Amino acid sequence: MKSILRKSLILSLSAVAIFALAPTSLMADKPDSPPGKPETTPPSSPPGNPNQTPPGQNIVPVADAGVPQSVIPIVTVPLDGSGSSDANDDSLTFSWSFTSVPSGSSALLSDDTAPKPTFVADIVGQYVLALEVSDGQSSSTDSVTITAGFIMHNDTAYLPVENTITDRVWLDRNLGASQVCTVSDDPLCYGDYYQWGRNYDGHEKRDSDTNTTQADNVTNAGSQFIIEHFDWVSVDADDFEGSLRSENWLSTDGSSICPPGFSVPTEVELKEEQKSWGNPNSDFVYDANATVAFETSLKWGVTGHRYYWDGNIVSAESGAYWSSTPAFHDDNPRAAFMRIHPGSTDFVIAPRTNGCPVRCIQDQP
Repeated sequence: MKSILRKSLILSLSAVAIFALAPTSLMADKPDSPPGKPETTPPSSPPGNPNQTPPGQNIVPVADAGVPQSVIPIVTVPLDGSGSSDANDDSLTFSWSFTSVPSGSSALLSDDTAPKPTFVADIVGQYVLALEVSDGQSSSTDSVTITAGFIMHNDTAYLPVENTITDRVWLDRNLGASQVCTVSDDPLCYGDYYQWGRNYDGHEKRDSDTNTTQADNVTNAGSQFIIEHFDWVSVDADDFEGSLRSENWLSTDGSSICPPGFSVPTEVELKEEQKSWGNPNSDFVYDANATVAFETSLKWGVTGHRYYWDGNIVSAESGAYWSSTPAFHDDNPRAAFMRIHPGSTDFVIAPRTNGCPVRCIQDQP
């Protein structure tokens, strides 16, 4: 009997030991979560942004001096450093300077600490500018090149020239001229002889053939110089005022006889030019003569003009320059032009079939 009890006790203790050492999975379930809701693992913190600037670290700003530009001389050139940036959103300071300028240039910046300064490209050549931007801790630089070159139009090269009294900019020579006048009667500076309102079509050459038939189209009148009429087009081709031709010569998009940005001057603009040479003694006659006109910055010459009746060059001792302004006399079509005499200058009207030189003026902003 005692042996039976001893065996039972041993078995009971063994069962307790087995229960105590059993894996958790063998133990009775006692969920920590409400029935039917699975346990979830809390999400871990998102990984750090590898591109994020660590707190307190400064990033060097990026300078941007803008894009290269091609301009004509004596125009105001706008610079633009507003594309510069700073990753820390720090305020930037700007410092512009010329790295190089053409020999003889006196170019100056309007404000070398502004994001968008300007300067005048005063002569032909390349202007290289450097821009330094700083956030107060670090800085960077960039550069930009501005190229000022000749104005090419209808196979002739021009430069702009300024009348410093009127502040107007003109081409430095007559249309088609191979050079600026070296003396007032320099044949190489006379240029072409246009009939009023006509396009660059070959008629303007001083030795072009003549024709007595009026054109029936203002844009395609052939290549001959039309003679023996007060107007070179028929009344059906343009109205009596010459509106189509005046509008054509006033165009500044380069589609007419003047380069882009330039046009044939109006009567008012030519008179303003005349007045800058000396005090007028009447509404149309001025004291300034051919010598004074040549001594101005525009170097006006005594060109003569092609006569409307036969196409010959006449009045070789005087200069004649068309305006874009139509005029009339005794119900006959005319146009206004500036005339330069050896003893004076004046402003007159003449048949539109005359051939006169043209000097283009830059459009005002």
